[in-house]
Amino acid sequence: MAPVVAPAASITTAGVSTAATNGVSVEIEFDEYQSLWLRERSPFNPTEQREELRNVRLRIRLTVTALDGVNRFVMQYASHAQVFAPEEFRLEIREELVRSLKLYTGAESNEPDAPRERQIRARPARSKTVRTRDSGRAWPL
Repeated sequence: MAPVVAPAASITTAGVSTAATNGVSVEIEFDEYQSLWLRERSPFNPTEQREELRNVRLRIRLTVTALDGVNRFVMQYASHAQVFAPEEFRLEIREELVRSLKLYTGAESNEPDAPRERQIRARPARSKTVRTRDSGRAWPL
């Protein structure tokens, strides 16, 4: 299937360049789940080209003058989006995800492929009864 090309415009908004000769070309692929939702939306910017892939995925190509807005755009889709180009931006997204992973795993290593697992402390056994305030009587749970 041929890529869907958004009409060109002559404005520049929020780091999005409408001229293909300016800026950075970015390529993002979305998984099957997110592709369903993206197909229902209008193009995100005037330079956007959409390509339907065989495995129901969707690849979006666009040209931007700044990557910080695209970074936030990609990060909001988390594991449903993958950057393919440019390589420097792909690595930047990877580093951001590694920093996020550290927040949830407690990892202190700089190695993104080997996060340190937190040790889970054994919890004390819980009582199988509940005592009431008034009588002090124990009721089984």
